[in-house]
Amino acid sequence: MSTEPTPPPGILPAPTGPYRVGLTRELVPGTETCLHVWAPLQSTASGTPAPYLPAAEAAVIQKRYLGDIPVAALTDVESHCLGDVAVADHLAACPTLLSLPGAVGHPASSHSVATDLASHGFAVIGLSAAGDSVVSPGPGRKVVEGRRRRRIDPDDEARMLAERVERWVARCRGVLDSLSRGGPDVVRAVVDPARVGVFGYSLGGAAARSLCAADRRLKAGMNLDGSYYSRTPGEPVHVPFLQLEHEIDPSTLTPRQLALHRELDGAAWEGFRVPAHRMTLEGVSHLSFSDFTLFREDHDPRPPPEVSAVRCSEIVSEAARLFFGVHVAGNAG
Repeated sequence: MSTEPTPPPGILPAPTGPYRVGLTRELVPGTETCLHVWAPLQSTASGTPAPYLPAAEAAVIQKRYLGDIPVAALTDVESHCLGDVAVADHLAACPTLLSLPGAVGHPASSHSVATDLASHGFAVIGLSAAGDSVVSPGPGRKVVEGRRRRRIDPDDEARMLAERVERWVARCRGVLDSLSRGGPDVVRAVVDPARVGVFGYSLGGAAARSLCAADRRLKAGMNLDGSYYSRTPGEPVHVPFLQLEHEIDPSTLTPRQLALHRELDGAAWEGFRVPAHRMTLEGVSHLSFSDFTLFREDHDPRPPPEVSAVRCSEIVSEAARLFFGVHVAGNAG
């Protein structure tokens, strides 16, 4: 893995590939789903700097999850992406990756990984949806804020999270169906429907595994530190799969929580029918896999993980490039 110096907290790591990256959003007609598209651009492309988060969405995420972090930290940080780019200025027919978010439900949590992948020639399509995202773009430049969720019994929580996973899977399958019919303009331009994979963070990682089991159009999947929520293996997974995870400290869980985690994790791994791999990253936490942590590290009173969120993002980006480069783009291993 790369040992290049990393930027300080609060700064998004720059992409490492040869392409500049465009970032656009398109609502799927007739649905509550918004597609956040990171895509490589032609060398002659022009546009305006795209925000990491538009102000209205940043305000909701800041209020609900980031506490003392100023909204300007989310709106003014350099995203390393261009917006307002003409459709014709995007590269065409790119290997494509769906990006599924965690409990916050916003794909900006994996912006750095998506941007880096796009700079290496992938089209990355992140999903948000009014029903399961803390905030999501809606019609007419409005945003839709999700409802707050109360804490519940661990078994009931696992059931409810499993239901959320299935909703994300259904949305993804709807997006894949729309690709076969053309889809929105930028999506239609950049996607190669014959080369599609999926990755997700946290809850989105569990959804990535379920999507690979449910839909044979996926070539490979990747879970970024996501737990599983089903007591049965479900449909088998027949495509290459990689899981990156932090090392769980059993002392942070109650005996009941630990037993449930082991039961659900074991059931999920029983369902793989081709070699699947898991890598445990030492010195990171679950939140290290989210870009939102980049903005929290300077403000969090708790001792930081040994490995910064910036460095974790770089490790994940490199692993994703190598894994999806072989199994989705078709590069030589």
